[in-house]
Amino acid sequence: MCRIGGSRCASGLTRQRSQRRRRRRDLRRRGGGVRRRLCGLRSVQRRHGPRRRARPPGPVPPRPVPAYLLGANALGTINLRLTNGDGTFASPIETGIPFGDTANTDYRYTSFAISDFDGNGTTDFLALGDPDPSSPAEPRELWWMSRITGPTSLSQRLVDPGLDRTFWSMAADLDHDDLIDLMAVEYEPVPTGNLTALRVHSYLNAGPNGPANCAWTESPANPAGCAFVRQEAIDLSTWAAGQWVARFSRDAVDVTGDGNRDLTVVTHSNGGNGPSKVTVLAGQGDGTFQLAAGELFQFNSPGGIGDSPVNAIAFGDFNGDDLGDVVLGMDDDGDAGSAWFVPGMLGPQGFDFDEAGAFEAFDVNPSAESGGDNMGVSFNLRAFDWDFDGNDDLLMGYKHQAAWTGGSRAVYLRGLGNGDFEPPVTIDEDATTSRAQNFAAPYRLCQRFPLGN
Repeated sequence: MCRIGGSRCASGLTRQRSQRRRRRRDLRRRGGGVRRRLCGLRSVQRRHGPRRRARPPGPVPPRPVPAYLLGANALGTINLRLTNGDGTFASPIETGIPFGDTANTDYRYTSFAISDFDGNGTTDFLALGDPDPSSPAEPRELWWMSRITGPTSLSQRLVDPGLDRTFWSMAADLDHDDLIDLMAVEYEPVPTGNLTALRVHSYLNAGPNGPANCAWTESPANPAGCAFVRQEAIDLSTWAAGQWVARFSRDAVDVTGDGNRDLTVVTHSNGGNGPSKVTVLAGQGDGTFQLAAGELFQFNSPGGIGDSPVNAIAFGDFNGDDLGDVVLGMDDDGDAGSAWFVPGMLGPQGFDFDEAGAFEAFDVNPSAESGGDNMGVSFNLRAFDWDFDGNDDLLMGYKHQAAWTGGSRAVYLRGLGNGDFEPPVTIDEDATTSRAQNFAAPYRLCQRFPLGN
């Protein structure tokens, strides 16, 4: 088995790049319709960088097929929630073959990624099935769900029955081939406590996922026709050694202006109410990343912005200026449950964040302004325009009874277009487990806004 960059892989890499060029050419010959439908009306991503496009007046019209959320349930199926297009959501619909088409009543679908993985212009999703969620050593299964007719009529196909890991934490087109790729983070130890190793792997989409019979390969030539090609995106072990924790953004956007998707990583040096360093991993356009020379800014440092460490971070254009902003926070220490809006700006050196324009955007636990181990911790904060009014909204999952135990809640926060949000509205709640906070929301093929240009 060869590694990326090895001499034995050269012919496979060339073959793979030629295949991607052909797929890209075929998509463009269709008139770009697939790409336009997935990019939306607010921006277009070009091969060699972003192009600013005027935002059309008025609300963004709803898509022909409604967006939806996915979540696990205790019934051995999948909860699918359609958006009503106005910031509200329909009651959950059960989908998925019960218990993974087995007689095992312990079987659960546990993790999901929603996007357009086969490049046909409509959403589909990947699901992980676990025969025994109580046993980490039990092999998991990868399922591919594609639409037949309408938003809830789906076909289901088993791609790989022998996975040893969950292999996604976010999805984006990382290598400019108009296909959605996956990215996963591997910690040692898992997931917190004085890190000794931290690596990021990308899983590059090898083409339509339906016919594949294996999840991934490490061979760029992909002789078995697997759904993804796995490669090391960046090894951050030396940089992160000794840190208490590292958190990654759930979206990849271009913050350097070169047209490549970048990631943001936040590190804490300890488990208390200390500062968080916000750093960019610059995408290279081939599924790999480079670490920026220094952090973008520090959050929760003395005299600076923020009143708690960072556990969750979301990218979006939250103030309508066609520049990328962040909303971040949601820790148990300090001002627990609070999140701040930090706007993007164009400075003398290009894109930057405007710390002077930052402010607290919301707080789900206003009674806890100091101390530790308070309710309000979130690891799932996603930006999406759920009511199609042209302003990015937020969905957030968190435990609403205590910091680490008890029930969970998913809430919708409607964006006002100025970095602020309406009060949270509960869309799902579980009285005893973390189920409600572990929802999956769609990933777009194209970034919603151009950055740094």
